[in-house]
Formats: sequence, C-alpha cells, structure tokens
Amino acid sequence: MMATWLIGLITFLVFAAISALLWYAVYSPCTRKRSQRYLDTLGPGLLYPEPIDMQRYAGKWYEVARLPNPFERDCVCSIAEYAMDDKDEGLLRVTNRCRRFDGSHSSAQGRARARNRDRTALSVSFAPQWLGTGAAGDYWILFVDNNYESALVGTPDRRYLWVLARSPSFVDERPQQFRQLTQKALKKGYDISKLQLNRCTLFD
Repeated sequence: MMATWLIGLITFLVFAAISALLWYAVYSPCTRKRSQRYLDTLGPGLLYPEPIDMQRYAGKWYEVARLPNPFERDCVCSIAEYAMDDKDEGLLRVTNRCRRFDGSHSSAQGRARARNRDRTALSVSFAPQWLGTGAAGDYWILFVDNNYESALVGTPDRRYLWVLARSPSFVDERPQQFRQLTQKALKKGYDISKLQLNRCTLFD
C-alpha cells in the first residue's frame, strides 16, 4: 500500500501544477495587456528617446540607489549583470546578486526581452521559463549616458526606480552626475525623496 505521505505529496504536486496553469491562463493575458497599455500611453514621456545598443548595455551594473521594494529589502549591495544570448540575439541573460550586511548573499537568474523597436522597454522574468512572458515585469530604460556608464531604470507605474552605474563608488566619485540623474527621475514623476543608497563599497 502506498504510504500516506507519498499520497499527500502527489496530491500537493498535482494541486500546485493545476494552480500554476490556472494562474498562467488568467494572469498572463492581463499582464501583457497592462504592459502594452503602459507602453502606448506612458512610453513617450518616460522612455529614453534613443535606441539602446544592447551590446554596450550588457555587462556589470552596480545598483547605487533605488526606491524601496520588497524583493531587495535586506540588500545593501545589489549587482546586475546582463549578457547577450548566444542563440537568440533578442534575448538578454540576467543575473542579479544581493549582498547583505551580515555578509550573506543570494542570486537570481532571469531573462530580458525588448518590447519595442528602440529596446528601451524590456520585459524581465525570473520565473521558470515554461511560464513564458506571463510572469515578466516591466523594465524601462529611462536614461543612459553616452558612454553607457550610468543609467536610470524604472517601472511605468513609478513604484520602482534604480540608479545604475558601472562603478560602485559612483555616488561619491560623481556626485553632480548622480544628482542630475535623480533630477531626471523627479521630472519623470518618481518620488526621489525615498531613494535608498546602496553600499557596495563596503565589499568591493
């Protein structure tokens, strides 16, 4: 006779699979429609007005400041690395790393794909690939400097904002440029009064 615990495990797995399929069937179309609506209505005023060179954008970025968000609550140093996919030129491989004050760290692997011709509006997902784009979130490039050394990234609902730089000491080394970036974000409607600075210089 099959053990009770095994029956329970199988039941749980079946329930989880059905729930995931239902979630995907209902939530995925809603997410895509919302993202497209944002792109149509808010894109012209928020997105960087020039095409992004993804080869130059790829590489290592330090998150030097951000608006608070639940998935980075304990992170004092966050790093994002982007790499062009070998087989799909429209896909970016994403690796996010989080370091905490106690020295512990975590990482997440994801995928990013452009939603517009200029490659300024991306969909990023860290969910299993079989969930497709339904679990993807909006990643909008609001600004990038000519040398691709600093950037502003946010979500169209203005809840999330990240200030990215190639150097972890960007805020201290280039305070005027950092202020200019935050002012750009303010003009686009983001609440910069709540920006939190990252402290990657504690570890690098």
